[in-house]
Amino acid sequence: MSDSIPSGYENEPVERFEPLPDPQAALYYQVETDTIVADIRFYARVFQFYGCTRIVELGCGPNRIGSALHQHGFAVLGIDLSPAMLQLARKRRPGSHLVQMDMCRLGLQPCFDGALIAYHTLNLLCGRKRIMSALQQIRAVLVEPSVLILHLFVASEELRAEPETRQLQFSLHDLPDGARLVSELIRSYDPGQQLLELEQRYKLRYWGKPERNRNFSSRMRLAAWPEHQWLELINEAGFRILPLPAE
Repeated sequence: MSDSIPSGYENEPVERFEPLPDPQAALYYQVETDTIVADIRFYARVFQFYGCTRIVELGCGPNRIGSALHQHGFAVLGIDLSPAMLQLARKRRPGSHLVQMDMCRLGLQPCFDGALIAYHTLNLLCGRKRIMSALQQIRAVLVEPSVLILHLFVASEELRAEPETRQLQFSLHDLPDGARLVSELIRSYDPGQQLLELEQRYKLRYWGKPERNRNFSSRMRLAAWPEHQWLELINEAGFRILPLPAE
């Protein structure tokens, strides 16, 4: 006889998850990030302060940032590897300059005075060699004086001190077709490889139509280095840290 106290969930069915298709991944990413606005004001302020006018955004996704920077008067070229992301990007602002391209193999001429890699996109390259390759490719398409803005995930002391800890984040979103999207992000840290392991779960729920409910999941890894490692790599790639403009 077990001494454990019943929780009431012992007989609940096990949730099953399907692989997340690219079109849904792009759409759900857009739904989750469209409410973010503070970063756009920051990017525009920095580029304006340093006199940048021609921007290349690497990993542009559904064009949230590029479209907003265009409204601030910048000429923006968006680059992404995902056709599904670029399809949404074109719908957001028809006529946007968008190219499907790998940021580690940029077939561009040096004509930009600003570059942006937002939302931890550089971390997704994981390995030091690929990240260095991307930084070198970006440096080659910039003309001086120029500015590169990086939004990086940096492994905190707390994360590195407790690598076994799994963290859960969740959010709720309403979709245009009336569905409720439950987003769950489970994070864990691998200290041996210095990687952040992410499991993204999406639960699609239709009120009164349970037959349409679906569960999707995907996994990804991010380079999770402490600050000093990022600074060493950035300096090695030929960049230097600039002061931020006053607000």
